[in-house]
Amino acid sequence: MAIEIKSPKALLAAINSALNIFFYQEMPEELTLKVSEMVSTVKVEVVGQDKKTVGMANDVLVGDTRWLKTDLERRKGELTKTAAVRALADYTEKKLFWGSLEGVRPGNLYRLLLERGFNLKETELILMSVYGLSSEKAKLLQSIYLKQAQILTPNTKRAISLYIGIPFCPTRCAYCSFAAYPLSTHGHLKKQFLKALFQELTELNSYFSANEISVASVYIGGGTPTTLTALELQELLELVPFTKELTVEAGRPDSIDRPKLAALKAGGVNRVCVNPQTLNQKTLDLLGRSHTVEQFFQAVSLVREVKIPVLNIDLIAGLPGEKVSDMEFALDNILALAPENVTVHTLAAKRASGWYKNLRNIAWPLETETLKMVELASKRLEAAHIKPYYLYRQRHMAANLENIGYAIAGTECYYNIVMIEELQTVVGLGAGASTRFLGEKISRVINPKCPATYSQRVGDLIQSKKENLSRLFG
Repeated sequence: MAIEIKSPKALLAAINSALNIFFYQEMPEELTLKVSEMVSTVKVEVVGQDKKTVGMANDVLVGDTRWLKTDLERRKGELTKTAAVRALADYTEKKLFWGSLEGVRPGNLYRLLLERGFNLKETELILMSVYGLSSEKAKLLQSIYLKQAQILTPNTKRAISLYIGIPFCPTRCAYCSFAAYPLSTHGHLKKQFLKALFQELTELNSYFSANEISVASVYIGGGTPTTLTALELQELLELVPFTKELTVEAGRPDSIDRPKLAALKAGGVNRVCVNPQTLNQKTLDLLGRSHTVEQFFQAVSLVREVKIPVLNIDLIAGLPGEKVSDMEFALDNILALAPENVTVHTLAAKRASGWYKNLRNIAWPLETETLKMVELASKRLEAAHIKPYYLYRQRHMAANLENIGYAIAGTECYYNIVMIEELQTVVGLGAGASTRFLGEKISRVINPKCPATYSQRVGDLIQSKKENLSRLFG
């Protein structure tokens, strides 16, 4: 596709950013994009061989004194990107519910606008006009913000959360981009990895205690933590500091058995995730998950028998070859299990996934089909009083949608909220874990994904985290 851009030089970066949203959209024609600036409005025309579309974006509260200087300096670029996205969306007949937003955390923008002093209605108008969100998505952000406001209580200034990354899985799923190494090829690294992880836990626990830093929540993910043996899980949990919320990803049903769940229960785990992603066996086989639908039901039955209080189940909309009927079947069966939490992901094209280099040759559902799956899930879950409480996005998501966590009131995951909304420092331990220090500016320390590299570098990583925590907490 050849593209000619007629734009003021200062707005070229915004146009290129808009084009990036359409990087996988087939537009074989030559296109011309023409940008016209006005006082508080930007217009972008897209002209092809036999078609022309126009997108416009305007600042509904231009000149409002609540804007900061930095907000206004970004404004023409934001309006340009939104106008271009609208014109290109019309040209390609593609629905872009999130307008020009590409970030993982649209809730951050919502909170920022409220912090500027705009009320809920004004914030909705800004999201729709400046950033091009649909009314539906602007209202979804509002409902999630209001739900989180009910859940979050003022934290002490010396509270953090922990993420512990276990980088092993039974097999690697085709869509996965996380630190997840099959035990068949990397299991020999597990012993040394656990030694390093236990060292990191022990030293940081001592630091937290000595500096009166409390741990508000702990999330053990990966990978699949339940690839560890029951004894290894017991040893790990004995080192986890006291917390009111302790979650473990038991995402792969084929990694779950009664002794492991008993170890989780005895270790204080009060939330567990069992994630089939789909209940279509053909799709499970295509994904490389190497477990059966029946194993999922068996795993859930064991969780209920052990009486871990909160069960989360993940589903993915937009998997290859699937239809709305597959989502309907999954929802029928999952709701019959009465889970406290359900997370509905929309499939995203991730660069680190096994599928990424072959995206165009995979039988993805039509975007309209994926949208119907997500809409059906929302309708069915809300009817069961399982309501949205956190949301995040990824680049290049099917149908330009999002991932939403749903929960029965009172069972929401605190960690998910503070992590996604960047409301608390999260210290990451283990392979692939990222530590995010929430000071005047956000800074990070990222542990290597490779378990061997992590094991070799653990001493330096511990020291770096202590130094950053000392700067943050004094």
